[in-house]
Amino acid sequence: MRTRWLPVLCVLLLSPVCAEYLSAYDVSASDLPTLLGGLVVLAPLYGAPALLAREVVARRGLGWPALLLLVTALGVLQALVIDQSVVNPEYRGFDGWSDLWQPTYVPALDLSAYAAVAFVLGHTVASFGAPLAVVGAVSRSGGRPWLGRWTALALGGLYLAAAGVVLADHLASEGWQLSAAQLAGALGLVALLVAAALGPWPPRGGVARRVPPPWLLLLLGMVVESALGWSIVWPALVATVVGLTFLAVALVRWGRNRAWTDRHVVALAVGVLLSRALGGFLVEPVDGARTTTTLLVNVCATLLVAVLATLTYRATRNGTRRRYGSRAAR
Repeated sequence: MRTRWLPVLCVLLLSPVCAEYLSAYDVSASDLPTLLGGLVVLAPLYGAPALLAREVVARRGLGWPALLLLVTALGVLQALVIDQSVVNPEYRGFDGWSDLWQPTYVPALDLSAYAAVAFVLGHTVASFGAPLAVVGAVSRSGGRPWLGRWTALALGGLYLAAAGVVLADHLASEGWQLSAAQLAGALGLVALLVAAALGPWPPRGGVARRVPPPWLLLLLGMVVESALGWSIVWPALVATVVGLTFLAVALVRWGRNRAWTDRHVVALAVGVLLSRALGGFLVEPVDGARTTTTLLVNVCATLLVAVLATLTYRATRNGTRRRYGSRAAR
């Protein structure tokens, strides 16, 4: 099969932008050349695994629940193993990091529960899931594969190289943080998520039951992203996790009936991205200084999400349902 280069390149660019640049939190937001240069590492770090996860789902004829499990596994790998922010109480020397990390510290696991929930789900939804949803809808490619064999192998190699660069930088600047037990637990969780994603799924329901309108899913996406940003104490974190659990179950149920369309999927994704972009106006950069360039990045990020919302709205106006293959299990 030939590679569909346009959607592939779009995901490679959109994934790092959604993951790192929408909120303009990092010091690179005040240094435009650094911001652009960061894509050399961030595009394969985020875009390549997202594309590979989608390719597995497309070729096996699975659906969005399976894809979300796969990208959640990637989120665990990124947050716990590659950058190790979840287990690092002084991550990169960021000012205020301990204020986020310490309130939900779990001594038995030697990690921050808030960091685990916020960063894993942040990667799942913003770094991987939302870019795939948006590009998939705009390209109108349905569940067809995008990657040729050699392109897939190249992306796998680039992902390993980028992850190696990030991990090596972490080891050089801060030392190894994960214990052997934590590493085993993280890799075990990744394996369980992958196994669940690739396991048998019940057939999609034949009845077109009622599902929430897309505008409500857009609001839900905004609420989810906002809640992840502010759940830094135990009561808020517990409430957020309970709410996310109910939402995950509901999404699986909604996604298995015929009333669920591409527009519902992208509405949820756009809601997450819009909340992240608008929240960037309130975020204090890690260097403590908001500059004209930072504000410009915030404005451009919001305009980008608005453009994506318009494109996906137009692409999904027929209410078509995305299919990732010929199997009944979706």
